[in-house]
Amino acid sequence: MKKNILMLVLITALLAAVLEGCGSTAKDSVDTDLSGNKKQQYKVVTASAYAPFCYLNESDELDGYDVDICKAIDNIDTEIEFSYEWCDWASMLPGLDAGRYDLCTYELGRNEAREEMYHYGNVPYSNAAGAAIITTSKNNNWKSFEDIKAAGNAKIGCIVGANYTKYVEDYLNKNPGAFEIAYYETEIDAVLEDVVNGRIDATINAGSVAMEKAKISGIGDKLLVSGYVTDPIPVWFIYPKSDRGNQLSDEIDADIKKLYEDGTLSEISKKWLGDDYVIKSLENSEYFK
Repeated sequence: MKKNILMLVLITALLAAVLEGCGSTAKDSVDTDLSGNKKQQYKVVTASAYAPFCYLNESDELDGYDVDICKAIDNIDTEIEFSYEWCDWASMLPGLDAGRYDLCTYELGRNEAREEMYHYGNVPYSNAAGAAIITTSKNNNWKSFEDIKAAGNAKIGCIVGANYTKYVEDYLNKNPGAFEIAYYETEIDAVLEDVVNGRIDATINAGSVAMEKAKISGIGDKLLVSGYVTDPIPVWFIYPKSDRGNQLSDEIDADIKKLYEDGTLSEISKKWLGDDYVIKSLENSEYFK
């Protein structure tokens, strides 16, 4: 009997720890600010290893470009208030499925597979720079997929599920055997290490992120961005497919437009990227006309 009671206590404690680690279920909750306005509470999820966009700073707090945009939205919108959680890449979107989070931000593009499962708004919050070829100096002449193909027997490291991986897969579907993909279920750090040590020849990813990661890891002088295989692409917040998700996306769409018009998006871009080219590149798009 004592053993059964002890086992029940242990199972209860374990379940509590798991629930705490995964985050609580996102649900309707309301808080009131100092002016008496009622603010709806929403949970934002991101990952923590994608500097300068989303990462943990020296104080172990979420920081970066995407986080600052969410904070700017929170600052101008009297109807909503965000709280923030982070988890690994593979758990972010399933967290939306499970109802733990209301909004995911991680420089995510739009693709058919995600659109079947999740809700997108109508206004992107930025443009991602084109997909870059990150390699070593011996492949400095690789400016396009065609150059990689011409090299023969190249191996390109790609992260499972990443937007950049889809560009590589799409090219290979049209050009079978052009090169080989080595798949990674990890963040980009391990991929960059394998480029440097010669296990793979290159990777396709965000150039600014990759080179920042390489610098932090002490291998920045061994890697370079040799070329780009796509033009800049819009990046989006992703929401659950629900009435709550639809309502939040409508609200945030309006907020993003305000931040674009008053120059806040440009200021955030200059702070984190040194320039506002990702915002300027949206000027002639359909989203901000």
